Amino acid sequence: MTTLHAVRPAVRSWSHLRSPGFNDLAPEVVAASVPDGLSVESVAHLRTAHYAVYKAFTDDGSYWVVRIGLVSEEDDAPADNTGFQGTSMFSPSGQRREFDIARGYAAAGAGISIPSHYDRAERLDVLWVPFLTGDARPLTAAQWHQALTELQAYRPAEEMPVFTNRTKSFARLDELPDQLTVALRNRYDTAMEALFEAATSWSVVHGDAHAGNAVNVGGRAVLFDFDTACWAPSVWDLTHLLNRAGVGPNTGYAAAELAALFSFTAAEVAAALELRKIAAGIARIHREHAAQAGAPGPVRAAA
Repeated sequence: MTTLHAVRPAVRSWSHLRSPGFNDLAPEVVAASVPDGLSVESVAHLRTAHYAVYKAFTDDGSYWVVRIGLVSEEDDAPADNTGFQGTSMFSPSGQRREFDIARGYAAAGAGISIPSHYDRAERLDVLWVPFLTGDARPLTAAQWHQALTELQAYRPAEEMPVFTNRTKSFARLDELPDQLTVALRNRYDTAMEALFEAATSWSVVHGDAHAGNAVNVGGRAVLFDFDTACWAPSVWDLTHLLNRAGVGPNTGYAAAELAALFSFTAAEVAAALELRKIAAGIARIHREHAAQAGAPGPVRAAA
C-alpha cells in the first residue's frame, strides 16, 4: 500500500497544493492516508482555500471529508501565552491540534463534528472527518447561541494559544511588500488591544464561526474546522456572525436578533467588528496582490 511518506516528495509547496493541478495527485494522497481497514473507492474535489478539501467514498459505504495541508515547524511547538496580547507558537494550519482539541470539545458536550483520523509524513498532513448531511434550512440565531455558549463553556486541560487570528492575518502580510504591511500591522494591533480592553469575558472560541463551518443536524448546529480555535475574548465568535449577517447562507437570523441573545456590551461588539474589518481588509489585499503576481488563488469545485 502506498504511504504518505512515498507521496510526500510529489507535494512541493502550499502553492502547489492550492493549485488546480494538485487535484490529479490528490486521490493518491487520500488513498495513502486512509484509516486502517478501509480502502478508497472514489475521490471528489470539494474546495481549495487554506487546505485542499475532498470528499472520499470508502469500501464500507461511508463518506468522508478529507483535508490535506502542509505542516510548519510551529505546529509542534508549545504555546507561549506570556504577555498581555499573547503569542501563538502554533500555526493556524495545525491539523494535529484540531484533531486533539476536538475530542475535548466533544467530551464537554459541545456540538461538533469530531475528526476520526489523522496522518502525517514529514510536512504533509491529512485530516479525515465524517461527512455530515444536514438540514437544508439555515441555522437560527438560537441555534448559534446554543452552539457557541456550549463551546465557550469548555475549559481545556492543555494550554491553548491566544488569538490565532493575529497569526493568520500576519502570515498573509508576510507575503506582501514591506511598504504595504507596516501600517496594517499597527492598525491590527491597535484594534486588538481595544478589543482586549473592552472584553468582559474570555473563553475558548471557534475562531472562524460562520455558516460555512457549521451544519444544521437535527435542529442543532454542529461546528467543524477548529484550526483557529484559541483563547480569546468570547465576543470574537459573535462578530464573525454579525459581520456576515444576511449574506450568503446566513439568512436564518438578523444581526439585532443575534446581538439580543448574547450578553456582550456595545463596546465589545464595536471593537470586535473593527478588528474583523481590518482582518478582512488584509485578506482582500492579499488576494489582490496574489492575483497580480499570478499566484494561484482559492479554487472551488463546480456545482
